[in-house]
Amino acid sequence: MEPLDISNIRDDRESKMRISDDFVIDIENKEIVHIVNRHMDISMRSDYLRMLDGVYVPKPRRVQILASVYQIVEEYIDEEG
Repeated sequence: MEPLDISNIRDDRESKMRISDDFVIDIENKEIVHIVNRHMDISMRSDYLRMLDGVYVPKPRRVQILASVYQIVEEYIDEEG
């Protein structure tokens, strides 16, 4: 047996040679959720977790939580930037 030179393998035909976009998106989403979980105000946490689980949260509260999520993510980006 002789191993193949990897430069001769066409990765567009080899499923094991690629990482799906879903994998990358899942990692990004998990990282964002982790960041938000660390910084979400306790008064919003229960409704935030309900939203993540797909449970109905009244619109005014959803808007408030989404605003908080955006703020948390922006602050994190500014810190890391």
